Amino acid sequence: MDNSWKQTCLFAHMKVSAAMETLEETSKGIVLVTDNEFHLLGTITDGDVRRALLGGHTLAEPIGNIMNTDPSTGSPNDSDLHMDALSIKNKIRSLPIIDKQKKVVGLFQGESIREPLPNQVFLMAGGLGARMRPLTNSYPKPLLEVGGQAILATAINNLKRHKFTQINICVYYKKNLIVDYFGNGKEQGVNINYINEEQPLGTAGVIGIIDPRPTEPFLVINGDILTKLNFTNLLEFHNNHSSPLTICVTNFSYSVPYGVVDTDGQALTRLDEKPKSEMLINAGIYVLDPSVCDLSEGPTDMTEIIQKLIKEGNSPSVFFIHEYWADIGQIEDLERARKIFSNTFN
Repeated sequence: MDNSWKQTCLFAHMKVSAAMETLEETSKGIVLVTDNEFHLLGTITDGDVRRALLGGHTLAEPIGNIMNTDPSTGSPNDSDLHMDALSIKNKIRSLPIIDKQKKVVGLFQGESIREPLPNQVFLMAGGLGARMRPLTNSYPKPLLEVGGQAILATAINNLKRHKFTQINICVYYKKNLIVDYFGNGKEQGVNINYINEEQPLGTAGVIGIIDPRPTEPFLVINGDILTKLNFTNLLEFHNNHSSPLTICVTNFSYSVPYGVVDTDGQALTRLDEKPKSEMLINAGIYVLDPSVCDLSEGPTDMTEIIQKLIKEGNSPSVFFIHEYWADIGQIEDLERARKIFSNTFN
């Protein structure tokens, strides 16, 4: 019997950060919170962690504070088809299998018997990479290597792992090099189509010229992003919310290199030496309903699309990325990603 489910088990007193590590390392989409004898106390999914962090919980809290104490479960006598239908109905990837004593005896993963997703992905790879010169004098930025392969290749491999195989690469600057590198995608096990921009169209202009228009929600991803984001969870989140657009966000922290002061007239009331600030930033990854294509005409940035939606009263939903994420916008970012790649992606 396969006992790999035991790798997902944690105790309720362990930290949220441990749950995040387990979700990433096991790739099973669930943490089983049990006692010493594997009685199921609750579960934690990727969505539970994201909601907890957006709701003010911290990584140092015990996972018992955020676990689902009434999860969906299967029994040893259930068929795979029955459990797959149950996992789809409850919008979960993995289903704990428990016996009559509520002890875990297995873990069903519905996605293992599902077909590749029909949802298309659009990778924005047409930028000039001006901030990365002189490296981009010869190569487009998405082809710069991190970990022995192009940045864009890592993105495509991660998408394929989450069953996204319909890939569109939007090209402009040195487009022939990108086409030569990936071809039709057969070597990577995906289908690749190319959209040629006759002029730079910004980060969202291409969605206005998609022909034929997608019939399902689709992903738009900046071509210089390295991330271990679970794209399946992202799509499920979008499908479970009513907004026509979902924007991914992540934490960004920075330190002010000076002492910051507060004053009351001429009196100093507080001195904070080199304070650290944290904020949520746009991660350059989106899910769009097909209707959003109507909002793009000519060169357009995604920020313009988002502002239009807010003005119309259709504010985007926010999906928090807790996994590794990096925007390779400058040479320093590239060097940093190269140093940590083997430990993060292997």
